[in-house]
Amino acid sequence: MSDLKCMGGVIPTIFDLPEVWRLNRRDNGSWFNIVFFWFYPIVAILLLPFTILCLIGRWIGKQP
Repeated sequence: MSDLKCMGGVIPTIFDLPEVWRLNRRDNGSWFNIVFFWFYPIVAILLLPFTILCLIGRWIGKQP
């Protein structure tokens, strides 16, 4: 799973969202997650095309 988290480089992918949720829960006492819970599905939809492109790039890069 760590390879999937690193595949986007600086730009996050869908695989980074659980880490964002975990960091906001710990650092902000969960207030960010409670107030902005609607934000995560919207971000997931927006990040989906980039995530698919990264997965295709990984698949093409591993072809012999």
